[in-house]
Amino acid sequence: MNESDNQRLAEIKQLLKDVTTMTLHGPLPLKTSMALATAGLELLAQVESLTAQLAAQAQGEPQGWQPMNTAPRDGTRILLAISGVDRAVLAYWNGAEWLTLDGHEWKGRTTTRWMPLPAPPELESLKEPEK
Repeated sequence: MNESDNQRLAEIKQLLKDVTTMTLHGPLPLKTSMALATAGLELLAQVESLTAQLAAQAQGEPQGWQPMNTAPRDGTRILLAISGVDRAVLAYWNGAEWLTLDGHEWKGRTTTRWMPLPAPPELESLKEPEK
C-alpha cells in the first residue's frame, strides 16, 4: 500500500471511531442519525474502493498512471498521456511505434505515462432493469 492508501485507511478508522462513540451515547436526534447513516455509506464506499484496489494489486495489475518503460508492447490497448495533449488517448504498440485510435497523428510528441484500461462491466450489469 502507498502513503495515500495508508492515509485513507487512517481517515476511515477515525470516522469509524467517531461513529461508534456517537452511537454509544443513547438515542440520537433524527438529523444526527441521518448524518451517521450518510457517513456510514461513505465509509462503506471507501472500504469497497480500497478493497478492490488491494485485490487488483495482489493480482499484479498496475494501478493508475505508470512510467512508459513499463507499458505493454504486445498490442494491448492502453490509455496514453502525450505531452501537449489535454486528454488521455487510446493506443497500442504496433511493434515499431504507438498507434492511437482517435484518428489523430501525434508524431513528434512524447508519450509520458500510460494506464491500463479498466475491466469491462459484467454482462449482467449491462442489462436494462425489468419493469
